[in-house]
Amino acid sequence: MNILKKLIANMDINAIAVNVEAKNWVEAVKIAGEILYNLGRVSQEYIEGMIKTTKRLGPYAVIAPGVALPHARPENGALELGMSIVVLRTPIDFDSPNDPVKVVIAFSAPTKSEHLELLKEIGKLLSTTVLQKKLKHAKTPNDVISAFKEAIVNYEVINNADY
Repeated sequence: MNILKKLIANMDINAIAVNVEAKNWVEAVKIAGEILYNLGRVSQEYIEGMIKTTKRLGPYAVIAPGVALPHARPENGALELGMSIVVLRTPIDFDSPNDPVKVVIAFSAPTKSEHLELLKEIGKLLSTTVLQKKLKHAKTPNDVISAFKEAIVNYEVINNADY
């Protein structure tokens, strides 16, 4: 949980947007990507890469009920480790069995190893319905950060427990 824990601990409040309106999944992905771009984490090409990858592979990005994790390959313009979180006002469809999507989490990692590790870490945390629900109901950026911090602590307690 090393990369994600560090990202959340240092999360810029501007990396989170709540109560956001998006017409469709493309717009939602662009909004999440623009946040990463504005924070200097990715290039504009990375945002296009997220959209192209989702179009090419289908709704691969919807990794849990109501939660999408769009991303592109490191070589598509990931400049630094980063994560943006967008909580939508109105859920949208990605044509996935896990639709509708209420939370869009975009991430960037400049190396393949960081990319795979961060993907794994986010996937582990989002496998719990508690975090999914807290993110879907978040009203402020601080709600989002608190939900992730609590999920990380709970994950570490469970996985480091001596039985």
